Parts: sequence; C-alpha cells; structure tokens
Amino acid sequence: MLPSSADVFVTGIEDKARLVQTKARFESVSGFDLTPAMARVVLAPRVGPLERASQLCTSTARVARVDWTGPLPPLRAPLPPSSWSLPASPFELECQRDERLFGLMLHFDLAWDGGGSGGDAADAVQRASAPPPFTTSPRAPATHLQQVTLTFPRSVRVQKGDVLRGSLAMELVAPPGAGAVYGRDLRITLGIDFKGVVAEAQYVLAHGVSAGAHAALLAEAL
Repeated sequence: MLPSSADVFVTGIEDKARLVQTKARFESVSGFDLTPAMARVVLAPRVGPLERASQLCTSTARVARVDWTGPLPPLRAPLPPSSWSLPASPFELECQRDERLFGLMLHFDLAWDGGGSGGDAADAVQRASAPPPFTTSPRAPATHLQQVTLTFPRSVRVQKGDVLRGSLAMELVAPPGAGAVYGRDLRITLGIDFKGVVAEAQYVLAHGVSAGAHAALLAEAL
C-alpha cells in the first residue's frame, strides 16, 4: 500500500569524528596515497545513523513533499534520467548551540491519510497535529531505514541563534556506464548561504554502489 504523502527534512550536524575516520581510511589504500581524491570522497553521501544524538545541533526544516493523493502517472520501468525531480526548495536552520557544522542529515516521514483530501476540518486538524505514522528521524527510534548525510566541502563555525539558509534540489540521473537508458541514481544539489558566504555542492546518491563503482569514482577524481 502506497503512502499518501512523503516529506523530506534536513538537520545540521556535528560530524568531525566520522570525517576524520573517512580521511584516514583513504590516506593509504593498499599502499596507494588517495588523498588527491579526498574532495570527491568527502562529497560522497553516507547512509547510516548518527553515533550520538548530541550530534544534532540545529532545528529541522522540511525541504520537499511528495503527494500521492491524486492520480498516479503511468509507471515505466526502467525510469529514464530526468523523469523525476524536485525543484530547489529553500530552508532555514536555527543553530541551537555554539558548534562547527560538518554537514546536513536528511530523513523522511511517510503518512497514510486513508481518505486523501476528504473528511471535515476537524479531521484535517487531527491529522496535522498527530505524529507521522512512519518516520526515519534521527530523534525517533531507529527503523530498518537509515538517514543520509551530506558533508559540507568545508565545515561552518556557528553560534547559538545563528540561521543557516540554503536550498536543496533532487533529480534522477543515470549511473556511470549506463548511458542515458535509465535513472537509478539521485543527484542532490545543495546551496548554502551563511553570513554572506555562498557555496554550492553536488552529491550523487548511488543505487546499489559496488566496488567497481567506487573504483570508477576514485579514478575520475584522480
């Protein structure tokens, strides 16, 4: 049974220990120094939970909503690249303490309304105030699904009360070697604006990444 809607959220995190571990792992791989590829390694999205809840250090903002209450478009398999996308969505995150932000963590919520847009106003208010039936929030109990972390190219020093502004867009793309036949990877474009400093980075969340795909990524970076 498909959910009636899905929401995607972002939260700023402190992640220095994991970043140090990742860099150390690639400084020497089978005797090869892969530090020239470090910029690409850092921008590889990471799927997994946080080590500590205290790593969350900003408010949470919704960046996307997918609504399935209306008629669904015809499904084609495989999906061609650029057949699905979410336009750039602005967000604001308020920093809850003095910290150094190393990236953003993405999670999603799913909802089943059962009646779509039907029901009276009281029903709508109750649905809006109720917790989501299914959430992958890092602040909630863990599920079999995990969060995605996007590491900034450079960490950002923030103070309590600071507001980090940005935008996030998503688009299906073809994986390396697949040509333009089908889109299984998700390209995420992140823009950040903090105290007049503007930066943009792109991430590719690969579907079923293999050792060969990792090798291709490093070869491209080198």
